[in-house]
Parts: sequence; structure tokens; C-alpha cells
Amino acid sequence: MRAELPMVLLAREVRVVNLTVGYAGTFDALAWLLGTIEDGAFVPLTAAQTSLAMSLDPNKVTAADIKRIGGTLVLLDWKTAKGIHTDYVIQAHAYLAAEFCVTSKRDKRLTDLLSDALFGGLVHLRPSGWALHLFPYEDEAVRAFLGSVAFARFLAKYPHPEPIFAATFRGESNETDEEIADDD
Repeated sequence: MRAELPMVLLAREVRVVNLTVGYAGTFDALAWLLGTIEDGAFVPLTAAQTSLAMSLDPNKVTAADIKRIGGTLVLLDWKTAKGIHTDYVIQAHAYLAAEFCVTSKRDKRLTDLLSDALFGGLVHLRPSGWALHLFPYEDEAVRAFLGSVAFARFLAKYPHPEPIFAATFRGESNETDEEIADDD
């Protein structure tokens, strides 16, 4: 994959946190693609830019280095399932929307890199090959994630609906459940 899409892995298995919303997670990798994505195609950096990028220590690369040299920051998530699913994209957006990165403590360099990452990517690894599915950061996907967080919290608070009811009224009927089912 790296032969076809030259990249530098800047971080692996990094915990991200969003205190405002109240979630944390761990992304698989933050990669510096040594090129740009233009009209669905990969356009590599020049040989001089690539050489300069490869000469840097990946553990010290900053957002300023990438702006100066060029390329594309991408948050990557490895997937080995048979298929790719929309919820994988939503998960990656949650990582991209994190407020900060944590290694042994808050990591400013990685946080700055993550905030500059405008793409997420699903690396689909299968025995017969690989695929890199890139997608731009979209506020709509973050809202979908936040909606699922709110729904999960609501269900955790109310696993049964009774506490939500303001009142319950019951009465008798001369029909049975079986008669009603037959009418369907």
C-alpha cells in the first residue's frame, strides 16, 4: 500500500478525548500522505518534497512541517471485516472531532496534527488485498455520532419507558389480544 500511496505514519494507537461531549476512544493511525487528493486521484508530492518529508523524524513532525512541505493528513482506521459499513465512517469522525490527544499526558503536537486532519480513511485489509477509502471531515457525520451518543445515554437512563410516562390510564375491553392479531 505504501508503495502506491507513499505515507509517513506519525502516530499509532492514540487515545483521543472530547470532554465537552463526554467520550474517548483510540484511533489506529495518523498518517501523512505524501501527496494530495484531487478529483478522486492521488497526486504525489515532488521528489524533493518526498525526500524532505522522509528525512524528518515521524515522532517530531509538526503541523507546520506538513503545511511547509505539503501533503495530506489522514486519520486511519484499520478494518478487516468482509465489508465496509457507514458506522465505521461515523466512528472515525468521532475521533476527528476529539478535543485533544493523550499519550502519557495531553499531547499538543498530536492534538495540533489531529485538528489539521481534514480526511479520515478506512484501510480495508483482506487476505487478497487492500483498499484505502478516504472521506472528508463532515459536520453532518459528527452530528450523526452525537445523536447516537444522546440516544444511547437516553436508553441507559430509561431502559424501560415507565419513568417517562406522566400518567397511565387503563381500562377494560371485551376484545382479546388474539382477536386483534387476527385483524392485522
